[in-house]
Amino acid sequence: DLEAKAKEVKELELGLSEQNKGKASLELTIAQQQKTIDKLNQVNENLKIQISQISQELSRKMWELDNQSQSVPRLKVEVLAMQDKIKKLEEELVVAKSEAANFKQLSSEYKFQEAKLIKAEEEVKRQEESITALVGEKEKLREEIARMKNVRDVSDLYEQTREQIRHLTEILVKKELELDKTKTEAISSKGNLNSLQAELAKLEDNITKSNINKEEVKKIEAEKLTLQYQLKELQKEISNKEGLIDSLKKNLNALGGELANKEEMNKALTAQINKADAVKGQSERELTQKESRLKEVNILYDSLKGQIGHLSDVLAEKEMELDRKKQEVTALNEELLLLKSHSTRMENDLGDAKKRQERTLQDLTTTIRLNAALQERMIGVSQSLGTESSSEPEQKQKAEELRRKIKVYLEPEN
Repeated sequence: DLEAKAKEVKELELGLSEQNKGKASLELTIAQQQKTIDKLNQVNENLKIQISQISQELSRKMWELDNQSQSVPRLKVEVLAMQDKIKKLEEELVVAKSEAANFKQLSSEYKFQEAKLIKAEEEVKRQEESITALVGEKEKLREEIARMKNVRDVSDLYEQTREQIRHLTEILVKKELELDKTKTEAISSKGNLNSLQAELAKLEDNITKSNINKEEVKKIEAEKLTLQYQLKELQKEISNKEGLIDSLKKNLNALGGELANKEEMNKALTAQINKADAVKGQSERELTQKESRLKEVNILYDSLKGQIGHLSDVLAEKEMELDRKKQEVTALNEELLLLKSHSTRMENDLGDAKKRQERTLQDLTTTIRLNAALQERMIGVSQSLGTESSSEPEQKQKAEELRRKIKVYLEPEN
């Protein structure tokens, strides 16, 4: 009955140990699941923060994209206005350049007319000098004719003088004609000179106007360069803004994709957390069942301990009696070991005696053989004593060696 109770108690203890192990395993599993849930919750919170940040960044990028998209049409309108203005300036510049070309032509014409005027002035001056010279020559001729008309004494001289007078008169007429022609040319030259001076004045006025147009051309060209630079800067700004818009669109697409991925990850994490919560709930229910079962086993175990409590004294007495029996058996075993040791020692002594006996018999046999040989040798020595005196020491030596050998064999072993 005690063995059955003890066996039942042992089985209960094993069951209790298994229940405790199962409980510890479940508690460890629940703790690990709780850690996993906490970790997933933390990851989920971080993911929500990332989603919020991405959403804010997405909103900011969309706002920036909207602003950039609104500014580009305005800049394009400004570009068109500048292009129109540049076109008008180019048209004005064409007109101004045409006027500048006219200015060059007028300038060339002015230089030509100015040279012509100088030449005409020189011609008038030369003609005036020629008129003065002709007038002087005319007066001299008149004086000479008058002087010659007064000479009438000598006929030959008179004829000669009259011929000279006629010749001088012809010359005078020619000079007068030449003088009239020169005066006419001088008057014409003065008229041309006045006309040239008027034309030069007109040319100077046109040149002045052309100079003004030239300054306007410079201003127009400077304004055109400024507008072209501003247009280039605006076009560059538009290009940059369009590139920025493309980049923002790409960023928006990337952020949208990242946001979608984060939301998918959030859904997956939420599903994992829900699954982990379900597993944790199942484990907690199993733990509750095991704790209930463990309580029942503990109650049964306490009951069995109470039942076997009164058997403990009987078991102790049996154990004491068993200890005494064990002590007696131990004493008998020790005595048996002593006897076995003594028997082994005697067997060893007997074996040693047998070995010594065998060696003694061998030594005796050897001694008998040596003794027989010694006797034969001694007989031979005795017979040869009289005839071979020269070999006596050698024979004695050999006999002594045989004697020593026999002595060695006959000595008892220690």
